[in-house]
Amino acid sequence: MGDDNSFASILAGVKRMRDEYDDQPSQPDPKSSPANQDVPPVDKPSAPQPTSSTPSEEPAKPKLITRKLPPKSASSRSATPESNPAGSSNQAFQGSTFKRTMAPALSEILVSKSQKGNPLLTDSEMKITSWAYDGEILCDYYISKTFQILFLSLKYHKIRPEYIWTRIKKLHRGVSVEANPTGPKDHTLRMLLCVVDIDSPQEVLRQINDLCVKSDLTLVIAWSYREAGNYIAMAKSLAAAPLKAERNIIPPKAETYLGSITDSLTSIPSVNKTDVRTLLANCGSFEKIVEAACDPNAPFEELQGIGPTKAARLKQWFSEPFVYNKQN
Repeated sequence: MGDDNSFASILAGVKRMRDEYDDQPSQPDPKSSPANQDVPPVDKPSAPQPTSSTPSEEPAKPKLITRKLPPKSASSRSATPESNPAGSSNQAFQGSTFKRTMAPALSEILVSKSQKGNPLLTDSEMKITSWAYDGEILCDYYISKTFQILFLSLKYHKIRPEYIWTRIKKLHRGVSVEANPTGPKDHTLRMLLCVVDIDSPQEVLRQINDLCVKSDLTLVIAWSYREAGNYIAMAKSLAAAPLKAERNIIPPKAETYLGSITDSLTSIPSVNKTDVRTLLANCGSFEKIVEAACDPNAPFEELQGIGPTKAARLKQWFSEPFVYNKQN
């Protein structure tokens, strides 16, 4: 009996333990669920709410920026398609490319297509000069907008004398200087280049010269096709470098006092730069040189390098009247 009681007590204890064990997991579930529901939403959201207010403003700024940037890009993109259909950008680009393609033509001699087969294109310096055919020019050789050349062979002129008159009328657009002497001038040099390839050309040249005077043309005569081609090539080289051409005609002026005096005194025959330095060293200035040259007793010939010939020329140079044909 004692064993049964003890076994029964053991079973009762085990049952009690099972009941307690079954009750413990059921209790934490309802407690844990509200605890889990209360703790995270109450503590964690309440803490980030004040902190989230400050960063919420900071991300708002980049959001505004990102929202502004797309409209700008969209507007810029929308502007390009609007400008393209209008054709303004394309026209400007095409115009610039057109000018660039036409610019190299200014460095070339434009030759009329009627000059194909002319020997001067192959037998002269035109071989090494840049030129191109053009069917729209009114002259035969277009050097620049202020220099145009007509070509004529006297042998061809004797066969067709009306040819040159037709070309001149076309060049002047039907208006001649004789018919309109008071008309506006465009300051364009129009030249008639004639090749003398006939015998006894005097009478023909006289008629052509009279035609050139009435038509405001400059007559240039060449005695061969090679010479005519060299004239055209030289005209282009001078037109391409107008400053160089002016320097070949007019020497550069001196920029210093000594250079100006040297240029003036060396224009006297036989007076060189050494003589100028000698005169300045002894006289002191240009004014003193002129006064000494006008003095018949000035001993110019005694100076080193200045002999009696140079002294006489200096005195004669500064003693002559400053203005010729002046009535006293």
